[in-house]
Amino acid sequence: MKDSTRVIGGAEQGGLGLPDRDYYTKTDDKSKQVREQYRDHVIKMFALAGMTPRRLPQRQIPSWILKPS
Repeated sequence: MKDSTRVIGGAEQGGLGLPDRDYYTKTDDKSKQVREQYRDHVIKMFALAGMTPRRLPQRQIPSWILKPS
């Protein structure tokens, strides 16, 4: 990939989680709101992929994402 006549750019996914541990552990209202919005986003992405909560890989998804707080 070092031939600049053939490859002019690229993109990579940075990550699917929240930026750092504090987003998951803080208990203030703003942090709870961010987690709720993130949970809604994750559920929406699974729905767009055609996956319902029953079909999700339970062992790979934290329980707080699947259950409202």
